[in-house]
Amino acid sequence: MSRTSRVAGSFAIVIIAYWAYALTAVPWIEPTIDQQRAEGISRQQRDRASKIADEQLNRIRLLFPPGRMEALGLEKPVVLESNRAKLLFQTYVNQRDGGIALKPCVIVFNSDAPAEDETQRNRQAVILEAAGGAQLYFDPPLDVNRAKIGRLVRGRLDGPIAIRSGWKSPGPEDDLLIETRDLQLTERTVFTTQPVEFRWGANFGRGREMVIQLLVDRPQSGSDDAAMKITGIETFELCQIDRLHLDLGQALPNASEGKSPPESVPVEIKCRGPFRFDVQRRVASFHEQVEVIKLNPFGPPDRIDCDLLSMHFIERVAKKDAEPGSLDLVAERLECRGKPVVVAVPGRKLTARAPQIEYNLLTEAVAAAGPGQLCGQLDRSSNRLLEAEWNKSMRFYTHQRQRVICLDGPAALKHQDLGRLDAGEIFFWLDEAPAAAGEKQTRLTPDRMLARENVQLDSPRLSGKLDQLEVWFDDEGQEHGDRKTGAGKRLAGTAGATVELPPQQTHRVPPQQMTVEPPFQRVAEEINPIQQPPGKRFEVAGRLLQANLQIGGPRPGVSRLTVEDGVCFREVRDSTPGDAPLLVRGDKLSMENAAGANATVKVSGSPARFEAKGLGLSGSNINLDRGANRLWIDGPGRMDMPLPEKVLKHLHLDNGLLTVDWRGKMEFDGGVARFEESVVAAGPFQQWETEKLEVKMRRPINFADSRLPEQPQVEEISSPGSASIKNRSFDEQRRQKSFDRMEVFDIRINVQSGAFTAGGPGWLNSVHRGNVQLPGKKNGPNASKADQLNCLTVRFQDSIKGNLVQDNLVQRQATFLGQVRAAYAPVADWNAMIMTDDPDALGPEGKTLRCDRLSVVEMPTPTGNLRAVELTALGSAVIEGMIFKAEAHRITYAEAKDLLVLEGDGRSDAKLFQQLKAGNPQSRVAARKIKYWPKTRQWELIDARSMQIGRPPDNYRPVK
Repeated sequence: MSRTSRVAGSFAIVIIAYWAYALTAVPWIEPTIDQQRAEGISRQQRDRASKIADEQLNRIRLLFPPGRMEALGLEKPVVLESNRAKLLFQTYVNQRDGGIALKPCVIVFNSDAPAEDETQRNRQAVILEAAGGAQLYFDPPLDVNRAKIGRLVRGRLDGPIAIRSGWKSPGPEDDLLIETRDLQLTERTVFTTQPVEFRWGANFGRGREMVIQLLVDRPQSGSDDAAMKITGIETFELCQIDRLHLDLGQALPNASEGKSPPESVPVEIKCRGPFRFDVQRRVASFHEQVEVIKLNPFGPPDRIDCDLLSMHFIERVAKKDAEPGSLDLVAERLECRGKPVVVAVPGRKLTARAPQIEYNLLTEAVAAAGPGQLCGQLDRSSNRLLEAEWNKSMRFYTHQRQRVICLDGPAALKHQDLGRLDAGEIFFWLDEAPAAAGEKQTRLTPDRMLARENVQLDSPRLSGKLDQLEVWFDDEGQEHGDRKTGAGKRLAGTAGATVELPPQQTHRVPPQQMTVEPPFQRVAEEINPIQQPPGKRFEVAGRLLQANLQIGGPRPGVSRLTVEDGVCFREVRDSTPGDAPLLVRGDKLSMENAAGANATVKVSGSPARFEAKGLGLSGSNINLDRGANRLWIDGPGRMDMPLPEKVLKHLHLDNGLLTVDWRGKMEFDGGVARFEESVVAAGPFQQWETEKLEVKMRRPINFADSRLPEQPQVEEISSPGSASIKNRSFDEQRRQKSFDRMEVFDIRINVQSGAFTAGGPGWLNSVHRGNVQLPGKKNGPNASKADQLNCLTVRFQDSIKGNLVQDNLVQRQATFLGQVRAAYAPVADWNAMIMTDDPDALGPEGKTLRCDRLSVVEMPTPTGNLRAVELTALGSAVIEGMIFKAEAHRITYAEAKDLLVLEGDGRSDAKLFQQLKAGNPQSRVAARKIKYWPKTRQWELIDARSMQIGRPPDNYRPVK
């Protein structure tokens, strides 16, 4: 315990008690001798009595400085002595009005405190000196001859009055001196209108208009003793206090050995109103415009301004039999009230405001009641300020060797770097670190923080709403695993783990996707605002947020982050126009080593969801290992990715996504994403089903670098195994043009160019809308309507390759290899598929095709709103319809022109077999090249080789 605590209380109490003793000494006076007749006393007895009196006077002289007794007028004083005091006076006179006058009046109070020797015992005595004497009135009047003292009615001490003591130390450090004049007294009151000055060691002050209220015990009824017994002091008051200077550096009793002596801590108190000390309650109070100033030799003083200051005292050493008015007290706490109370500590740039502030001098605990604010530096080496606001209370105290700040709310914390935190309750734990080189005071460093009940964050980078926030502070470079909290340890409010709040606390503790930039890197780096571009802001929501915050460096940063229950982390503002914002949803978000190169992130939920720049990832768990450059999901999930602009233009869409669903797992190494088990990839009008799917990025992604020069894009999609693909296309009026289905093996599609390859055996089925009627020509009566659906089914054994994207330079096309079988015919609906190779079963417009190689190309049409198909068959090509059959090395068919072109290879001719009319014999022609229009049954021969015609047709054209 420091000297501050004891002096502040003991000083005021000692002043009061000494005056009380002075006023209550008369009842203890016992005459040293009765008024005896001189006769019967021998000379020897008279000499012996004289010798005893001289010895007694010599002992009394040791209590006074040389010449002091003579200066007071005590040449040969009368001494009346009891076991507790000595009364010295030179003369006394009985007044006619019943009073008694003593002149001068000196009272010596013997000390009961332990003393090492007689010299120290004498120093500890308290001496009251009234050089002008005293006049006292008793009822009945005092009879010194009979030594009978009645009830004190009134009295006064005249002239200058001094109370002094040398106390225990030989030097002046604990000497006592009180000076005033003209004291008035009654049965219960002692007062003076004169100035009062006092000094006790380094402590001193002055004031005026002193009033002391006494405690007395009235005599019991029927008692012969009518005197009232004064038992102590009730209150002591100075109606005006000009100055009170206290030195709060006094060492406490039982202090640990080996500690350096305490430094001087001078404090001055001023007030416009009265100073009152309630002895029984042990409370000293100062009223009206109170100023408490702590002097600082190295800078401006610390200051408290309030309307009422109360100093509470306790026994320095607790005793069961402690007497009322005991002087062995220490100041326990200061209580300040005002509108508001203002505390200023310029050395720490600290200010505090509240209607009521309480400071415990023994524990250094601080409590504030009512709405208030606190602003100050946590670290003297930094200019960053921490501001605190509260609505109900603030407490600052020590618990388990840590300092704790508790704000009860609603409350708020504001920091220049971290922003603002609002909550119903905020707890802040600080460690006391050794003083830095050149500093004398210890430093307080943040250890952990707890905020709960309607927690709201608002910082330059991050804002959000939570039920509870828990933060651990780590020095820069310190591994958070070394913290005493340990990984995953809760502060409060989580299942199975609660924190032991300090005993002063009265409240009870309540029991994805492939991203276009490194996934979750934005979560970590946006919370760590170092080197981040301006304009980006994020919101977080959930029941609980836990974080480890690295401090001590240029700027704070998050090293570990956990958000639980109803997690939502989203970007609400982005400096990049058209850049889709970041979004994380789930039941739990965990980040480890968030600021390091080996950061790991995990989001779990039902499902968890991650989105950024149009790409998304969903699953029960989304995991990132930035050091290994690995992103994965164990179990089912979904990935969303934006389609390239070329594909969207072909689909007549402004935007669209390719989604990938799977049942097994997903692995992404920054370059290739691999999906397993029941994989379904779907776009606006496409669907891809396979057991394994791989998606390759155009440029590999480095998860450790979020500053990408451009938005990454998907380069290639492949399936190492069987795959089933469906695709629909629409015109600019949103009318469906085609429906394609395909089953192949080992398909690989370049999303940027549209080129693809696949293995067989496999098939393709394409249903598209109607034939095209050429302008200026009249088709026959069997011509198809424009909305007629036609189906092309192709089966092959070896492989397929082609392009799915159509633009000004590239047409949609596919080439089939190996025992190709194709069929073409009108159908009734989009889901139709030709399952036969019999041309007679396909109707008059149906056709079948066999070849070694088949190419299918979509060609532009004159009207521009429909597609036209061109087929090219090579190698033993055979095409059949209901009324014709054609054989050639090369066969081409243009749907828009309804034209077949047959060509030989030089070794064999093209052949056309046709039955011109039902029941007629079949016609046969052979030529190097044959043109045939199936709907009109017209044909043209080039370099004819042979011809066999049963009956020439009406529309026969000779060879040109």
